[in-house]
Amino acid sequence: MASKPETLQDDSEETGAQASAENGGIADKFRSQLGDLGSHATAKVSELRGQATDQVFSLAAQGKDRASETLDGAAKLIADTAQQIEERLGENFGGYARQASDAVGGLAATLRTKEVDELLDDAREFVKRSPALAVGAAAAAGFLIARVIKAGSTTLEGTAQALDPAKRDDRPKANGKAD
Repeated sequence: MASKPETLQDDSEETGAQASAENGGIADKFRSQLGDLGSHATAKVSELRGQATDQVFSLAAQGKDRASETLDGAAKLIADTAQQIEERLGENFGGYARQASDAVGGLAATLRTKEVDELLDDAREFVKRSPALAVGAAAAAGFLIARVIKAGSTTLEGTAQALDPAKRDDRPKANGKAD
């Protein structure tokens, strides 16, 4: 007959083996579910990335169309004033205005005819060929954008003050007159 400690040891080993087998099954099931979850998350991220890319390209195309329309308007404005410039400042300056009008019109036509991908490729090539000029152009564009935003915020602030009676100070002064 086996002694009690040996029986307990055998029982504990058997129970441990069963628990290990059950835990192994749970672990395998957990790994499988985790793998499925990872695959699902990867597919969802890929789907969302595609949607975001499509949205960005759509917005870029709209911006490209608006920019080409604006440039067309600027080219027409420059061309319309070229005659006046020529009369006031001379034939050379009128010619410069016409050249500027043609250049702006050409840029508008390029924007209108090229796809966003092509414009991005052109920009990459420009940066590779002339990195210093690209940095200078980016700095100039940043400066202009900052000035436009600053001017817009100042105008908005003035408009808000004009429309908000609490911010206006049109009460009569000590001398009895309003501002």
